[in-house]
Amino acid sequence: MDGKATLEVPESHSYLDKPNTQRSILNSDGKPNGNEIGSLTSNSEFGSWYVVFEYVKTGHIHDDDQNLSAEELLSSYIRGTEEDNRELDPEYRTYITGWEIEPTYDSTKHQLVYSLGFKNADQQAMVNYNVKLLTREGYITAILVTDTANFQQSRQVFEETVLNQLSINAGYTYEEYNASTDKTSTIELNSLLMGGIGYTASQKFSALLLLKRMGLDLGCPPWADRLDQIQNQKLTRRRRETLSLREDVPARSR
Repeated sequence: MDGKATLEVPESHSYLDKPNTQRSILNSDGKPNGNEIGSLTSNSEFGSWYVVFEYVKTGHIHDDDQNLSAEELLSSYIRGTEEDNRELDPEYRTYITGWEIEPTYDSTKHQLVYSLGFKNADQQAMVNYNVKLLTREGYITAILVTDTANFQQSRQVFEETVLNQLSINAGYTYEEYNASTDKTSTIELNSLLMGGIGYTASQKFSALLLLKRMGLDLGCPPWADRLDQIQNQKLTRRRRETLSLREDVPARSR
């Protein structure tokens, strides 16, 4: 994944590289943040779930302060999401319902885990499960988005088939940090949790809905071709709407 990590992709799962992950988010009317390095999708008996991998080069993050204030962080997420909602169309807005898993940090794996419950505009309950893996010069995030009813099953499969198969490449591991040559970040673990879930939840949720509409299975056309088809359909529809508006404008006002 962009040279930073390696993922063994399980059978019956579909993987997208960095460019196609960003395209899939664009095609679901989302806005890639530029940090995406890949994504993985599953449509199994455990339900549909969607994972996006991101890499952020912040400099090396020291994990000395592991005091994570769940209540303060939840308030921050609610405020951030409310701000994000003001810039989103109503159909893409999300509303936080609370922690599904309060933030915890595993110092042996250098892994920060937390999960938020939220609802979309149609009041469908979803879960945003985040795992942040600290690296030599930043961190990799694996973000699982799934429906609440299948969360525990999807989480178990996600941990077995994704986290256990994900490894940080040599040269990027947390242990390889060199204080004399590597940049050190000023942010702490709490800082990685602050903000809203606008992008990580609502827009990735939109991508999940897109994948469902695509009818993802092994018999589908290749990802890039399928995404092109959907994007072309959108462009055609928008051209027709533009032409229709022009035809409705009175001649004197043209």
